Amino acid sequence: MKNYLLALTFLLSAFTAFSQKGSIKGFIYDKADAEGIPYANIKVENTDFGAVTDEHGFFYIPNLPVGNYTVKTSYIGYEPQKQEVEVKKGQTVNLKIFIEQKSVELQNVEISAEKQQKRTESRVSVVSLTATEIKRMPTVGGEADIAQYLQVLPGVVSTGDQGGQVVIRGGTPIQTRFLLDGITVYNPFHSIGLFSIYETDLIKNVDVYTGGFPAQYGGRISAVVDVTTRDGNKKKFSGKVGASPFMAHALLEIPVVKAREGKNVSASLVLNTKVSYLDQSSKALYPWAGKEGLPFKFYDVYGKFTVDMGKGSKFTLTGFNFRDIANFNAAKYLWNTFGVGVNFWRCLKTVTCISIPMSVILNTKSTSPNRTIDPAEV
Repeated sequence: MKNYLLALTFLLSAFTAFSQKGSIKGFIYDKADAEGIPYANIKVENTDFGAVTDEHGFFYIPNLPVGNYTVKTSYIGYEPQKQEVEVKKGQTVNLKIFIEQKSVELQNVEISAEKQQKRTESRVSVVSLTATEIKRMPTVGGEADIAQYLQVLPGVVSTGDQGGQVVIRGGTPIQTRFLLDGITVYNPFHSIGLFSIYETDLIKNVDVYTGGFPAQYGGRISAVVDVTTRDGNKKKFSGKVGASPFMAHALLEIPVVKAREGKNVSASLVLNTKVSYLDQSSKALYPWAGKEGLPFKFYDVYGKFTVDMGKGSKFTLTGFNFRDIANFNAAKYLWNTFGVGVNFWRCLKTVTCISIPMSVILNTKSTSPNRTIDPAEV
């Protein structure tokens, strides 16, 4: 009987002690464009409490005793920032912190979040990439693309510059799952094989799982390539237009509801398009291709609308249309992929966040041995 009373007393004491504590959670944003900063450091001064933000810029510090604290935020290349908070009994303080890049940078400083990531996550057989790393690699036609970068990773073999197939760790191409913001994409590479549907300037992070991937990536047995894109500039209108001997592309970032300090709700719209004219430019660049040029042509349209509702909630609506045309002498092929995806993202009182993706994808393929295919027919 005494043991039961002791156990009950211990549980009541633990519950009472827990109820006397509070917590801090929130997001760390880049002040320039309100994009979440991954793997930033948050430290509660004069205590042993702290945290590191995840890939979305979210952090959570639980079990803080009641009292007034100073929260310090730091990240390499950014000005450190301090903020006074009051932790009350049984409550969670929500913070939205904007940090600014330093005006003067030290030379030969490499910014990397890998060490912090290894402390908080167990990542086996995972290669993480960013847009910066993809752009560092020498490219074909001056266009940096993940399709070219994947070919230099260990265990990845490309079937060549035609067909757009990638084999990872000996599995067939269909055994690799390609994701775009949580949406499964079935034809991620264009028929020329050197370019993908992913816009490099929009890429925030790429995780290539060559083995041991989590259960959330079910449905494939070889590998997983998970591509996450940026939400777009939430502070000001921006855009980019570019061209190369192979294609032209345009990117627009529109702040629908501008992000401001002290304001929870913000919204942004990203629009991107790529158009290939290789079939025309190749007539001058590659005379051996003949009068008709290379038989490959494609164009992509992509849009993403993001609503950041604050307090760890975000909603995204994604739409896309990717189209390929291969014009051979015997036949002409048309591949057409379009879809819509919705993703509701919610951070609870944990160090991880819950993502609920829903999508509708339609893939069509048309072949004509005797006549030209009008894209409007599909």
